[in-house]
Formats: sequence, structure tokens, C-alpha cells
Amino acid sequence: MPTIHTWRIKKEYFYQLRSGVKNLEIRVGYSWVRKVEKGDLIRFEHYDAPNTFLVKRISIYKSFESMLESEDVDMILPGVTSVEALKILQGIYHKGKEKLHVYVFELEPHVLRKDLRRGV
Repeated sequence: MPTIHTWRIKKEYFYQLRSGVKNLEIRVGYSWVRKVEKGDLIRFEHYDAPNTFLVKRISIYKSFESMLESEDVDMILPGVTSVEALKILQGIYHKGKEKLHVYVFELEPHVLRKDLRRGV
């Protein structure tokens, strides 16, 4: 049975994930982020179901720059360039947080059984 982790996310990014426009979620390596494993589920707070995603892949990078060189920026922040993405990520994660490493979670929508009972 996979572990279900509960996270917060900005509204715009949640709806991009749910619609499939975006499938990569970026976090820095706080202790609660490092606990997530491939196959686990991430449920985003404050949103109606379906709000749960399966973790298909986790990649770890030493910096935002190295991550942006390897990952598809359109799947992280649709419609922005790598330069703009770097500025956005550095604005979200204040200076020094990058030293915790950058975690990339490839996510896929997942419907929980309780959501099926509700007709979602």
C-alpha cells in the first residue's frame, strides 16, 4: 500500500497538474519531501477531488540550473523559458534553500477508491 503525502500547492500549478498541461512538480529537499518514494501518492490540500497524484519518478539535482538543463521546462512551468523558470523558482525558494537539493516529481493523476464512491 503506497504512502499518501499531503502537500500544499498554488492554485495555478494544481490546475495545470490536474489538466495534464504540467506533470512535474519541483520541491527542495525538506525532510518531508525526502520521505516521498516512487509509487507513493501526493494529495494536494484545499482542492476538490481528484486531487491525488501517483509519483512515477523522482529525480534529484544539486541546483535549479542543473535541473532545468535536464528536465522539460514546459512540464514544470508551462509557457515560460528556462531563464524565466529559474527566476520563478528562486523567488519561491529563497536563497540558500537550493543547498537542500532540488527534487523533481513526475506525477500522474490518481483516483482514490473513496473518490470513486463520491462519483468523481
